[in-house]
Amino acid sequence: MTRNVAITSVGCITTLGNNVSDIWRSLLMDCSGIDAITSFNAEAYTCNLGAEVKKFNKRSLPINGKNMLNTVNVLELKAIVEIIDNIGEDSKLDNEKGAIFLGNQIIHTDTETIQVTVNVCKSNGDLQFSMLGDKQKSIPPLSGVKLLPTVPSHFIAKVFNIHGEGCIQYNSETSGIMNLVLAAEQILHNNLDYAIVCSAFSPFNPYEFMLLCRLGMMKKDNPRLNQYQYLDSFNKQSGGTIYGEGAAAVLIESEESADKMGRKILGYIKGGDVSIYPGETYMDITADGFCRSIRNSLDKASYNTSEIDTVFTNACAYQPWDLSEWKAITKTWNLEKTRIINIKRNLGFSGCASGLIDCVIATKSLQSSELLPSVNKCPNISRVKKIMIQSGGLGGNHSSIIIGNNDEK
Repeated sequence: MTRNVAITSVGCITTLGNNVSDIWRSLLMDCSGIDAITSFNAEAYTCNLGAEVKKFNKRSLPINGKNMLNTVNVLELKAIVEIIDNIGEDSKLDNEKGAIFLGNQIIHTDTETIQVTVNVCKSNGDLQFSMLGDKQKSIPPLSGVKLLPTVPSHFIAKVFNIHGEGCIQYNSETSGIMNLVLAAEQILHNNLDYAIVCSAFSPFNPYEFMLLCRLGMMKKDNPRLNQYQYLDSFNKQSGGTIYGEGAAAVLIESEESADKMGRKILGYIKGGDVSIYPGETYMDITADGFCRSIRNSLDKASYNTSEIDTVFTNACAYQPWDLSEWKAITKTWNLEKTRIINIKRNLGFSGCASGLIDCVIATKSLQSSELLPSVNKCPNISRVKKIMIQSGGLGGNHSSIIIGNNDEK
């Protein structure tokens, strides 16, 4: 027996707001959160621009032990708190047929730990870890705990009294969508009643940011550009991406579970794909890969291309990826009848969290009579009904998913 998989709550924090409603209003006004980095002095880097989370203090989180959490984990829990607040105190998630799916990077470094290590071990420009010796006691005691990928799932389970499986799976920039697809399949086949899927990204410490700059994907500074020109996706002249900080969380469950608990259904997951295709390399993702991922998601949802009215794109302004995606878009979709959306130009590229952030905003689109600005300014759509979210990234990974509105069962 298979079941309908419903989206019943969403949470998000990005540079444009600390909740879904604020972010949505800012996107409708086409606001940009990209600006000069303030978390550290980035003047010496090839890029000193980013989309940092603003006006958020982790002390506002109603959670004990926050000192054990790094920035990524804090953002993740903030998004989940919004989910729990939305469903209300009387709508608990405490049965054992639930799971937590986290799609983060394998490790987000702790700035304090690295700085202490550098101070102790740096010699003639190189790091000599043998110099640690007895000085290893100078490393902050919670450093190792902060790096454990299981820490956020532990806090989620304890704080919100959720018991069940904890699934932590990393698949580069496609991790958010991948975990949503995998969680939906578990519900679809009656292995779970519900799942919380969450992904977070925070590149703004000097050491991780240095690595991202060296990767060669980052846009080099150009003082002549205004903030709306920073990320010019699908442009052959695009000079690279700008990273954004943020987290997104989605509560999905069987339709029966949602009805039983009296929760409002915000949308349905109709199908999705997670794949690596022949011809992909570590840095390059191909148009054929995007096309095949799109086709697989359509087939699993039993839809054809004409039934999809809106597409949220990967579109991170890294030219090789964007040109491949645009080739796939023009080959697959009718640009007079399908709206092409790119919110990376507003939020920056949030790595492993970017696809799930797209999913949260796409779910909001299903509920709204207002339309986000589109790349192709498609005039023939008055209301969003079916959306595909596309995602691709390092290692030649592809993930895509289709969500539909409440009257699509």
